[in-house]
Amino acid sequence: HAKLLLKSLVKYNERSTIYIVCMDNLVFEILKKEPLLNSIIYSHNDLFDFRPELKKIKKERSKAEYFFTCSAQVCDFVFEKNPDIQLLNYIDSDLYFYSSLKPLFDELGDASIGIIEHKFHWLNKSKKKYGKFNVGWISFRNDKVGRQCVSDWAIQCIEWCYQKLEYGKYADQKYLDQWPKKYPNLKILKHKGANLAIWNVKNYKLHLTKGLILIDDQPLLFYHFAGIRQLN
Repeated sequence: HAKLLLKSLVKYNERSTIYIVCMDNLVFEILKKEPLLNSIIYSHNDLFDFRPELKKIKKERSKAEYFFTCSAQVCDFVFEKNPDIQLLNYIDSDLYFYSSLKPLFDELGDASIGIIEHKFHWLNKSKKKYGKFNVGWISFRNDKVGRQCVSDWAIQCIEWCYQKLEYGKYADQKYLDQWPKKYPNLKILKHKGANLAIWNVKNYKLHLTKGLILIDDQPLLFYHFAGIRQLN
């Protein structure tokens, strides 16, 4: 889905650059031959060179757990390779964009970190135990607080990142529960159209107005197609 994600992102946010750290050599070879628009591509070996302990962790954790472990490592790696980035947004590959992200960046302002709550509908309240915030979108500013948060998160995920609830942790996600108390200048982004997903869509009234999808009174910015499957 990276092609769809990027196509939708660039359609409404032309100046965006997406940094892709491939999780295997096959994807890297494909993207080298057919590069995606506005993308900068790194191989997984590049990530290994940056963080050698991942080689051992990859053998010890499940595939999903390893991917979760890498979320923070990728952010740390991209900042290291591109020190001029002012604002880095980690995004899951199963997002699709429907309008300009300017309202979200306006809300973020000069904050060092931006995170989004799951906003679980009452039918999904039981999932709160997996974390108040969703990893699908995280903003990190290239300042002292933003970089410290990325570094701390990366270390935590190296030490513990498993697909189970244990000691108040869950994968890479539940670490975010502590961030509002831990880091100054953090913003909890409230825009209704940001990170709409199956777990919160029932909170809102959706309607179409002149080709624009509205979530109550705000435009849909991006939908998180969690659990998407290719049927044929």
